[in-house]
Amino acid sequence: MDACPKCQSCRVVPGGLYDESFPFSGVFRPPGLRSFTFTISGGVHPQPELHACLDCGLLWGQVEASQLRRFIEKHCTAEVQTKCELRDADSS
Repeated sequence: MDACPKCQSCRVVPGGLYDESFPFSGVFRPPGLRSFTFTISGGVHPQPELHACLDCGLLWGQVEASQLRRFIEKHCTAEVQTKCELRDADSS
């Protein structure tokens, strides 16, 4: 198992987010959605397994990078796209 990316502790436990008795079906949504953008998913679905550090409490997971880039390119402002290096600063 990987070490914690924040404190490098090896005391890490795998798990997931759950809403009552069902697996959590939330999405990751970056800031800076354009006004009046339409998205069915609302964001990018994370992989189901998360990890939590028993020493510092950091919780982390993973999303599909290509899906996240596509979501930002389609639904986020030029400012966010530039900050994420998905758009040249001159082309805003």
